[in-house]
Amino acid sequence: MSYNSISSLSGLEKCKNLKVLYMGNNKISDLQGVLRSLKRLVYLKHLDLFGNPAAQESNYRHHVIYHLPWLQVLDRHVITDEE
Repeated sequence: MSYNSISSLSGLEKCKNLKVLYMGNNKISDLQGVLRSLKRLVYLKHLDLFGNPAAQESNYRHHVIYHLPWLQVLDRHVITDEE
């Protein structure tokens, strides 16, 4: 779903078995809204939000990892144990 001018992930929380989500280069700017939509997707392992305004926020990567601890890959980079 990359490169589609999408601005919200609202409604995605219904996709409970989602494992991979590529949303790069859209218009998603509300990081808190993203986390609200994804916090119930405990099977989600790969998430790509690269190129969205939300990904430019201070401490973005650590904030997402903290709220979605089951992720394995964020923006095409493996999440390390230290993170």
